[in-house]
Order: sequence, then structure tokens, then C-alpha cells
Amino acid sequence: MKNIINLTPHIIRVQTQNETIEFLPTNIPARMEVVQLDLGMINGISVRGSSYGNISDLPEPQENTIYIVSTLIAQRAKRLDLVSPDTFNGVIRDKDNRIFAVTAFQCFVENK
Repeated sequence: MKNIINLTPHIIRVQTQNETIEFLPTNIPARMEVVQLDLGMINGISVRGSSYGNISDLPEPQENTIYIVSTLIAQRAKRLDLVSPDTFNGVIRDKDNRIFAVTAFQCFVENK
């Protein structure tokens, strides 16, 4: 059994066939630096870009431990011990159409 640690600032719920598993956030979430860039105007509309920088508060890999992080962090770090909620497939929504749970995690690795 793996230890799963939620490094996002949100409660993460995963719906399995038998139950809803809830992962509470830790006190210090992993973060990615974002720099906003002013790219000018198109037909009077401001265009801004985002440049992603360093990841902070992300622990080193630990044996038998999986970390839940944001999709951006998982995509950038490309580590097998980092997962994010799979919001593309199998999302469960509440009565107000907000995401309540997901049915899977996703992991990003290099395509060789």
C-alpha cells in the first residue's frame, strides 16, 4: 500500500468502484512560480502571457510515497511519484456542476 500525500491546497476526492476516498491538503502545498508578461494588444485587447518558473515546496521522492500535485507541476516535473486529478475523464460533479470527485489520477512522463 502506498502513502498518498496531497500537496494541493484543495481536498481531493477519488471515486472508486466501492467508495469515495478523500485526501486532505497538507499545510504547505507545492507551488510553481508564474510570471505574467504583457505581450501587447490585438485589436484593442490586451494579450498576456504566462511564463512558468521554479517549483517550490515539492519533497524529494520517497519510497512508497505518491504526491498529489497540480497538473502544471506534474507536467513540469515529470516524476513517476507525482500525480494530479484526471479532470479529462470520469469527472463526478455536484448539483451546482462543480467537480466533486475524479475517478482516476494522471501522471506525466517523458514519451520515449
